[in-house]
Amino acid sequence: APMSTKWALSAADNLLREIKGKKNVPFGGIVTILGGDFRQVLSVVIGGGKAEQLAESKKKSLSINEDVLKIVQGEQRTFIGVDKLISDNFSDKVSFPDEYLNSLTPNGLPPSQLTLKQGAIVMLLRNLDVRKGLCNGTRLSVEQMDNHVISVKAISGQYKNQQFYLPRIDMEPTDERSIIKMKRRQYPIRLAFCITINKSQGQTFDNVGIILNQQVFSHGQLYVALSRCRNINGLKVLNLSFMQSIPRYRPPGSAVTIGELVGEKYQIESILSTGSIVTIYAAKMKTNTGAELLAIKIEKDEVGHAALSREAVAIEAIKNSKHFARVIECGKHRELKFMATDLLGPNLNDLISRRPPYKMAMNTILKFAIQAFEALQSLHQAGFIHCAVEAKNFLIGNTKQTANNFYLIDFSKCRKFNFNDTSRAQFEPSPEGDLFGVMKIILDQFSLKNSAEDQLAKELQKSFRHLHNIPSKFRELHDTIMSFQPQQTPDYHSLIRMLDKIALRKGIDLNQPFEWEIEMNMKRKIVLHNYYLNFQDKEREKLINQNNPAKRGCPN
Repeated sequence: APMSTKWALSAADNLLREIKGKKNVPFGGIVTILGGDFRQVLSVVIGGGKAEQLAESKKKSLSINEDVLKIVQGEQRTFIGVDKLISDNFSDKVSFPDEYLNSLTPNGLPPSQLTLKQGAIVMLLRNLDVRKGLCNGTRLSVEQMDNHVISVKAISGQYKNQQFYLPRIDMEPTDERSIIKMKRRQYPIRLAFCITINKSQGQTFDNVGIILNQQVFSHGQLYVALSRCRNINGLKVLNLSFMQSIPRYRPPGSAVTIGELVGEKYQIESILSTGSIVTIYAAKMKTNTGAELLAIKIEKDEVGHAALSREAVAIEAIKNSKHFARVIECGKHRELKFMATDLLGPNLNDLISRRPPYKMAMNTILKFAIQAFEALQSLHQAGFIHCAVEAKNFLIGNTKQTANNFYLIDFSKCRKFNFNDTSRAQFEPSPEGDLFGVMKIILDQFSLKNSAEDQLAKELQKSFRHLHNIPSKFRELHDTIMSFQPQQTPDYHSLIRMLDKIALRKGIDLNQPFEWEIEMNMKRKIVLHNYYLNFQDKEREKLINQNNPAKRGCPN
């Protein structure tokens, strides 16, 4: 309310009437704005400007409301409003059909399609019962939704937690200057998880989050926003306009910056690995249940390499195999090709070098080899050869359910292959080259003492001179792979049977989990055991307190 007395206001009124010569018109017809606190937002003068900025602010708040509603758990219902044009002119009815009216949401009206969930925060758009606090701007919580009435509960004020029932009513836009005169029958509410600063004036909250997607554009807006919270500890401010002006960190060799949005929905979190053509990032994608982490490959430059396109074609041909990651989307970002896939766990090299003696157990070697041959069988049957079968290109899943499954990645060097083509030269890539890559990974576990530290062993690995020390149990497997001809279809089942025979002779149970699965299970058991011991201690202490009257009621 104004700080001056009513006598001062009356004197100003009489003076302006006399000056303007309009004794029967308040303030002589001059627009007079009365503000109780000139630090706050003043009254809105229609046509006074900044309308486009106010509309953009309102549009952003509506968008945030829709995003928050997706997170709210519970049954979702959509109520369809009935629109009617207030005009007897036939041409108006032709120009503005019902479909067009349904697409409009004028000031003061709820949307034609009102989507709600139980627990959603809404705002009342009409004065229904002023005595009970049901006024325009009152914030309510949806309790129950029926076909003809919505049960709501007041969340603040004198009637906090009191239940009310809202019917559908006929409403007209509050802007009298609107060219289209219409009427909408709908529940007089709209989502209010987020409201504009102007709408928040006069309200007080325990916790306030302020999203400044643009700079404030009116006198007193920032003061109103910051003063809505009872305690400064409950106030959070996200200044997006300031954050957008800060240059983001771009790692060396990276085509995008950390935090950048790729494909309008994938936010870059960190770099996983980088190569000569593409960089692989960990990214976050928003879903209805929260956020999902995934991997995204992006080209380093706009030259237009065929690597990602070749990889996308290959993975599409083998998408039903369990040994290949799921492709979520392929697209372009600033003329750079990208491909989003499932996020996988560590590769075979990382698993081997995680602890001494830097080798795989025989059980792990055999299970890996079987899965590797299965993956190559699917790839070759689809008409492709990998050409880069290495330990670093076999990854396990990143969940408890997929930690026992190997995935083959990196198809940048992948080539099409036709088994019926007998004119191919011996030195050209062929399926037996992929199979020999698996054989080489197996033999590395027997010929190298410490592949992570021994430089001489690495040189031997490159030159293949260590293959003369092939263990007798793998000699048949090695000779069979080497006997395949370029135009011959390999017998993958015979290779897997050879591995099964080795396991049988060594008394190895291939149904046993991998080494890292056992470690993961042990860690879970330790956590559960500690939790159980802690629970027992609390129960024992509670029992002692109950049996000891002197300690009963004493704080722990």
